[in-house]
Amino acid sequence: EFVAGSYDKFNYELLERPNFGIRLKRGGFAKDFISTISDNSELGKAKALYSWIQQHFTWDGYIGFSSSEAGREAYNKAEGSVADINLSFIAACREAGIKANPVVLNTRGNGIPHPLFPSFDRFNYVIAYIEFDNGFILADPSADLPLGELPLK
Repeated sequence: EFVAGSYDKFNYELLERPNFGIRLKRGGFAKDFISTISDNSELGKAKALYSWIQQHFTWDGYIGFSSSEAGREAYNKAEGSVADINLSFIAACREAGIKANPVVLNTRGNGIPHPLFPSFDRFNYVIAYIEFDNGFILADPSADLPLGELPLK
């Protein structure tokens, strides 16, 4: 079990990982679609991207928070894990100029993360945090739910 020492270090290490943070810079696969979005508001773009990603991908049933394929590779496969889909969505949002970040969390039944000493083993899911001038939305396009609703798990 790898413990990061602090949540600041945990965040830093995650964002430097090739299978997590580096994947957030791979939104180029969405450029063509982004150019077709007619609603220029951030919320309009986020809704369009969410629907596009949700309709394109099939969730393979695997959960987790890291992905070695998020971005064009996952998009070309059109199937992937929660991390493949959500990290691809975040990368696409960033490509469109939307403030989007990953949120790693834990599904029910995977234990409770330690409040002071984060362990990478205690987190097993990732969702998207989309920030707007007047608030935010949490999203999970791997689930068959509308933007802003999260699966019960």
